[in-house]
Amino acid sequence: MTRPAVKKKRPGKKLDEAALMRRLAGALPLASAAGTARVTAWLAEIKAGAAGKAIALLNAAHPALAGLLASVAETAPFLWDLIRADPAGFVNLITSDPDAALAALLANAQRGAVFVTLHISSTGLPGTVRVYTLPDSAATVATGGILNWDRAQAPYISLSRKFADAVQGELAQRFKGSPNNSQSAAIRQLRTTAAPAVAVEISSVSVQDRTDLDRMMPGVADAIARGLASFRPSYVLPGEAGGQP
Repeated sequence: MTRPAVKKKRPGKKLDEAALMRRLAGALPLASAAGTARVTAWLAEIKAGAAGKAIALLNAAHPALAGLLASVAETAPFLWDLIRADPAGFVNLITSDPDAALAALLANAQRGAVFVTLHISSTGLPGTVRVYTLPDSAATVATGGILNWDRAQAPYISLSRKFADAVQGELAQRFKGSPNNSQSAAIRQLRTTAAPAVAVEISSVSVQDRTDLDRMMPGVADAIARGLASFRPSYVLPGEAGGQP
């Protein structure tokens, strides 16, 4: 059996950034007047800042970028909100080496991260909420060799407990009958997480009216947010990258 002949690759060409931008813009629906208006209004809001001036200059010099921004503003609201929330980061992203910018973005996003998993419990007094971490025994790790992924949580057990207690304290104030302190349980989602990790369980699936659970959600979310705010100073050092929620 003979192997098929391999076609020789053509000599590589230098990346044409303008052509790439046109291709990216072409992958999105054509920008409408509404998208262009949103970009114009945003640039007017940030024109006094260094990032605003830089984006305005780039937009004027590169029509493909202007079209791409307008398309994002019109058709990708989540991505558009991310761009609007951090103009300086957007400038850095489109003017830096792509690989270096992506590496820095990933590194910053991972610092200060926490993990929260939310469940509706089949047990417990309806209308109460409990927070769980892995038991202290999960903190024991064999020395030497590569850390088993199922033990990824081990170095974070103490921080997870502190995070859980902060959230549980907030929940106890909002939902009568909820415990004041967090509890421990062997929850797989927590074992494989290399960050402070907690499981929040709302009671319970036995409620007669689903809207009872729906009404609890804003209070649960607020308690988690406030618990995280009080916990972060013990986990994220001032000025550390990724320290902002």
